[in-house]
Amino acid sequence: MSRLQHGHLVLTAVVVLSGVSACAQTALTPAERAELEMLSRQLAEPDRAAKTKREAALLLLSRTYPQAAAKVEQFLKDDSNRPAQIAVAEAIAESGQTRQEFVKPLLAMLTGPEPSVRTPAANALAAFKDPGVLDEFVKLVADRRTDPAARLVIIAAMQRILDKKAVDALIGLLDDPEEAIRNAACDSLAKLTSIPFGRDRGRWKSWWSANKQKPRSVWLADLADSLARANLQLDRENAALRRRLASAMNDLYAATPPAGRDALLIEMFKDPLAEVRLAAARLTQQRATNSQPLPEPLRAQVQARLTDPSPAVRREIALLLANVADAPAVRLLADRLKDENTPDVREAIYQGLGLLRDPKVWAQLVEGILKEEQRVAAAAAAALARVAEKGPVDDDSRSSAVSALKKRYEAAEGGDSADLREALLTAMGQLKEKRLADLFEKALKDPAATVRLSAIKALQSLAQGKSAAAVAPLTSDPDRSVRLAAITAVGALGGAEHLETVLARTDAHVEPDAAVRQQAWSVVMGLLEKADAKKLRLLADQLAGRQDAKDYLIQLFKLWASKIPADDVAEWAPVRLQLGEVLLAADRPAEAAAELAAVHAAMLKAGSSDAPRVWIKWVEAMLAADDLSAATRIAENTHEKQFAAAVEILANRVEALRAKKDWDGLVRLAGAASRQLRDRLSDSRRQWLQQALAEGLEQQRLADRQHVAALVPRLAGADETARTAAEKELVAMNSRALAPLLGELRKTLTGEGPDGIVERAILKLLAKLAPQLTGYALNAPAADRLAVVDGWLKKLGS
Repeated sequence: MSRLQHGHLVLTAVVVLSGVSACAQTALTPAERAELEMLSRQLAEPDRAAKTKREAALLLLSRTYPQAAAKVEQFLKDDSNRPAQIAVAEAIAESGQTRQEFVKPLLAMLTGPEPSVRTPAANALAAFKDPGVLDEFVKLVADRRTDPAARLVIIAAMQRILDKKAVDALIGLLDDPEEAIRNAACDSLAKLTSIPFGRDRGRWKSWWSANKQKPRSVWLADLADSLARANLQLDRENAALRRRLASAMNDLYAATPPAGRDALLIEMFKDPLAEVRLAAARLTQQRATNSQPLPEPLRAQVQARLTDPSPAVRREIALLLANVADAPAVRLLADRLKDENTPDVREAIYQGLGLLRDPKVWAQLVEGILKEEQRVAAAAAAALARVAEKGPVDDDSRSSAVSALKKRYEAAEGGDSADLREALLTAMGQLKEKRLADLFEKALKDPAATVRLSAIKALQSLAQGKSAAAVAPLTSDPDRSVRLAAITAVGALGGAEHLETVLARTDAHVEPDAAVRQQAWSVVMGLLEKADAKKLRLLADQLAGRQDAKDYLIQLFKLWASKIPADDVAEWAPVRLQLGEVLLAADRPAEAAAELAAVHAAMLKAGSSDAPRVWIKWVEAMLAADDLSAATRIAENTHEKQFAAAVEILANRVEALRAKKDWDGLVRLAGAASRQLRDRLSDSRRQWLQQALAEGLEQQRLADRQHVAALVPRLAGADETARTAAEKELVAMNSRALAPLLGELRKTLTGEGPDGIVERAILKLLAKLAPQLTGYALNAPAADRLAVVDGWLKKLGS
């Protein structure tokens, strides 16, 4: 049964069952029953378009027979059919056809876990005249435990409720701790009242204080329910149109041959629709990234759009001009700043001027810092910082900027001005004005982490060592970025007296972030560059007690050793000895052996009584590093006690290799020891060593056979990459591969039928590994070929 047939059966059953329950209601005419079934089917079937579903819901809402309302309520409650829920909710919002029984399922959709149904549900509820619905809205948005996404959806819907209680609730949200909630409340107030206060919360509060006592008819006389519903429909259709249009223009541009794209952009810039011009600006922005200059006709269109009627286009053009960096760009942006009234565009102009970094606009940037609203002033400050970064600033310009920045900073208070304070501090830091040090230190206590971060960087830019004392406490700041910056600044400011504070951040028990710990250690090492031996010794003792600090301790000893003159053996030998011991404990035996060899040679030359102990450590490190010269060093030692101790260490190493099943390593070490130490070993130790070597060889041969047996099928396979890799591995085994290969060749000859491909592959490899093996003829009888292989095996001693 198809899904469509199944849907028809389910719908028929639903309608029949509905008819049973409706017997107490007014009976439907045949036409009404047919209509109800058709509309229900359109809402229920998953393949129907969203538009079709919404139109079906609108028709159901317009019908007066009670079965239609019951069906609407049924679809609203059906969580398994989200498209139908959305369509019905949108139809309620569009038509204004509301019923009390719809409220509960719509509220369930609004507060439920499914994001896609929240906005339609909120818009539908906004169409209700029942004051209880608005009360529910107010309660939900005021409760900070409500899902933030649901709060935002409700706030957006409240712009359509023409009630003073809605306005009062939105005004109350202007002090919400969440910035997104505050901004959404401002946006809804702007759409509800058509007053252009934007996100200026102070102006909204003042306006409401002056108007909340006025009659509703006075302050909302020009608005009506039909206008709110029309705007909802218009917003939805316009949003969809803009998305389709932008996508179509992008597709058209991509499909146009490169030679014709500039001409297309010019035509798009001339289009009467703002969305097309905006698409042209964005596409030109992408084009500008290929480093090719814009042709004159296109450049002229770009410049002309700086006065475009659409603020969105003007904003995009301001940034585009800065990225293209044409010669007149600075002049054009600076001139436009004199006439531009839209904050978003002014912000973009300042951003563009910052990208261009031309000192000629210094005075305009200073003025913008003083006079613009917060977000725009922050952009002006960021632009000034970029200009200052480019090169030296004359005294008058510096003085005017410092005065403006300080004045605006001191006036910027409250959580919603953190971005502005951060930008102002960044600009002040770029000016490197030492008179601002006290202000920077005060900013270290700002509640906003981004502001504290900017203050740290500003103090670092002043390069005054005394500032390290103010910055050091922030190495334990709750914010990771602040801790990282504080640690870096202490190092840059040369705060050696705060070494212990920074060192604490290298401990995983204290600092949870690995990157911060690493940076803290880098700063510690930098601060230790000028430390004396006493300081280094104390720090080494401190780190020796930390299990997580082996790598740090190694770096410390290396630094310490590098500070000691090469001819001062008595001074560096103990340090390098500790370094060797720490390297050995950190499982870096090869490095440890190198250090211990140097220390032993120096002690031996000086006649130190510690030379034998160091020699033992050296042998231990060489053995741990699988350095076979350890056997030579042991054989050279004529002191019986040292020899015996070294042999014991060697035996422990052999046992360790056996436990790891490192048969190659065991064979190498046991073989070297047997050759060089045989004459000095006791009978029992010699016998033990021979047994270990024999076991290692046997296990090695077994492992070789297994490895070769796994490689041979790949050697004869169809995959060239696999064949090459298998051949490379077998060649690397050298003579150890011969006997296993001959075994595999013998296996293929004695099988049910010789495998010619495998046979030829093995013979080809044998010719490389052992050209002395001759006499094998591929066309000879299998018994003769087998005899040749047996002869080769006998020759090899297998």
